[in-house]
Amino acid sequence: MSSFDAFINRNDSFGPSEKLEIRRYSKVDEILFDAQKTAYGVRYTQHGFPKIARALKEVIVSAGTYGSPQLLLRSGVGPAEDLAELKIPAVVNLPVGKNLQEHAYLPLALSLDDISSDNVYIQERDLTEGSIAEFLDAGEGVLTGTVSRAGQSFLASSVTLAEGFPYWPDIQFTLISQDFPGELDEKVVRAIKPDRANPNQTVYMYVYLGRPKSLGQVKLNPKNVSGPPLVDFQLLQDERDVQIFLDGIKMALQLFEDTQAYRDVGAKYSESPVKFCEHEVFRSDAYWRCYIHTFVTGGYHPAGTCPMGFAGDANAVVDASLR
Repeated sequence: MSSFDAFINRNDSFGPSEKLEIRRYSKVDEILFDAQKTAYGVRYTQHGFPKIARALKEVIVSAGTYGSPQLLLRSGVGPAEDLAELKIPAVVNLPVGKNLQEHAYLPLALSLDDISSDNVYIQERDLTEGSIAEFLDAGEGVLTGTVSRAGQSFLASSVTLAEGFPYWPDIQFTLISQDFPGELDEKVVRAIKPDRANPNQTVYMYVYLGRPKSLGQVKLNPKNVSGPPLVDFQLLQDERDVQIFLDGIKMALQLFEDTQAYRDVGAKYSESPVKFCEHEVFRSDAYWRCYIHTFVTGGYHPAGTCPMGFAGDANAVVDASLR
């Protein structure tokens, strides 16, 4: 049963108004606590007017990686030293917002000699009235596959091997067989495709940090605590993440250049360095480190700002019961 059917689209005696009330155009400003530090409701604003909603049982905070710590911090739940700087009375001293993690990734642009529809999706070529009709009428054709032909693999870097976890991968490969991945900015695409005149340079390998070591933080903006929070991912702060990326790049190139399957389609990496790293010897470790620091990108998987843990865990914000 979906959440919609369970709480909204009910046909029994427990109608929508009895199970769930959604208050539109409302923004929660603060969680309210009593003298025993128990949450009893929230203060929110609706159409510019301050209001209070009281809880019969509990207050559930589910505002995401950025919104949850923002709301907790505004309510006095967070690092005591940070709250003191903001002149917010501390209710509970907890490391809210301090464990921000992100699956950072690096895009590598590659080319194929064989760019047929079986290998690469090129929108201008493949998204046609004919291909749409073929898919709708017969369920066949180029549109039956995933748009990006994405393939996944997971590998262990030298870092996790040295830590004694050979079966706990920390690198993820995502192969994007698409001429222009939507999540990449056009300027990035131009920068990582030195062979811009090559129409076959249409394949991307994303090298992800599967288990990032670097930790960021979500904080309130001291100039406007009610506004958007300050988000600092601190990507690559831990040098081990750079080494994991370096291992991942070399593994990706080995896959493309030294396996028969990719030789059969003429896969190859550019023979020209990217402009920003031309001062380093092409494909040397120094070159790749420059590439990593230049093109590292957030993977849109933020997590960890209100982590769960056991009682006494200095890094935990909630326990196993989400309290």
